[in-house]
Amino acid sequence: MATTIEEFVDERGIRSLFHFTRLANLDSILQSGLLPRDVCARSGKHCVVNDHYRHDGTSAICASISFPNYKMFYPLRIDADNADAEWVVLKLKRSLLWRTRCGFCVTNAADATVSAISLANRQGLPALRRLFDDYGTKARSSLGIPDHYTTNPQAEVLLLDGSTPEDIKTVYFQRSATMTMFREKYKDLPCHLDGGYFSGRSDYKHWK
Repeated sequence: MATTIEEFVDERGIRSLFHFTRLANLDSILQSGLLPRDVCARSGKHCVVNDHYRHDGTSAICASISFPNYKMFYPLRIDADNADAEWVVLKLKRSLLWRTRCGFCVTNAADATVSAISLANRQGLPALRRLFDDYGTKARSSLGIPDHYTTNPQAEVLLLDGSTPEDIKTVYFQRSATMTMFREKYKDLPCHLDGGYFSGRSDYKHWK
């Protein structure tokens, strides 16, 4: 049995983390990385945020393991206030899980059942393991999901220190024209169209 986060990540076959954001933030992210909100504020950098009130009590970057949190992503994309927004999905290096400070949340970090748990108790290998346990009445074995998926599609990883531009493995775009524009601007940028990450997870019917 794994005794470190790195061993556990290997054991489960976890290959990547994911983070979604508005296209308007991409230039800044490619130049400076994913910066926690308080760091952006201190440095004077402007970022377009999804929620102005952080009910999770942190300024961390929210990420998910192996697939974007579509239960949050889809409502944001169809919200009338975001009608003109274009989005990207970032695939991040899995090593963030053991190289940086992370908070592991079995569901949305803003959920009262999660925020009631101290951040200290949401760090470390035992906390990460809980993301792959049965969730409430949902037996993991009934979901038909691979080992590298968290049980709850809304399980989150709080990247307390953010990440660097070098931690970005791939950028997934909604539109080919936008992808072409960024590919020309950032010659070495690994980018793809959609990648299936703008849809629901394979077990979405279980979480309606």
